[in-house]
Amino acid sequence: HLDAITVSFYRFVIAFLFVLAVSLVNKELPTFRQFGQRRWFFILLTGISLTVNYLTYAQGLAHLDPESAQVLIQFAPFLLMLGGIWLFNESFTKLQMLGATILLSGFVLFFDGKWQLLFSSLSQYTIGVILILIAAVTWAIYALLQKSLFQHFTSSQMTLLMYGMGCLFIFPFASIFQISGMTWLSGLSLLFCGFNTIIAYGCFTKALSVWEASKVSAVIALAPIFTILNTGIA
Repeated sequence: HLDAITVSFYRFVIAFLFVLAVSLVNKELPTFRQFGQRRWFFILLTGISLTVNYLTYAQGLAHLDPESAQVLIQFAPFLLMLGGIWLFNESFTKLQMLGATILLSGFVLFFDGKWQLLFSSLSQYTIGVILILIAAVTWAIYALLQKSLFQHFTSSQMTLLMYGMGCLFIFPFASIFQISGMTWLSGLSLLFCGFNTIIAYGCFTKALSVWEASKVSAVIALAPIFTILNTGIA
């Protein structure tokens, strides 16, 4: 019923309106003073990274099954883990290194039998893989930039800014009147996607503000397990 860009736009709109309402009630809106010292540039870059992540991931899903997309997107927490070690000097034990090696081995094993399809030609599958990898890189950039901004913004302020910029960036390209042709079931699905954005990214942002990036990335690596189970149920 909707294209990937329009779905992403409405996800941002639903999330932004909800967080805005909560921020108004709690009187926790960002102030102009917080944007000083060229901080606005990093906020803008963070918003652009998250927006590109949303769009490329949604486009990638048009070419791949959900399981493959979720496994590929796990390059994102792996990059976040490396970024946390490099930029924030987080500890990295031998046991954690073993876990990272197992994670990388899992990528290779999951795509066993598909390597020829992936590299032989620019197939729909290859396009999907490229899009998901772009989504992974931009997500890691977004997460690392956001963590550095927690010195000046609260987690709720960051989510408000990210959702707001997402709305603005995608609006010119979205077909907002497509929702008029939706069924009640697809409407509920879109509403769920919106609230999923609030809960998932809200929890992720809060976790990133109180925990090491490498540990957050390790927990997020569980996502493919839930995706595979839920795809089977669906």
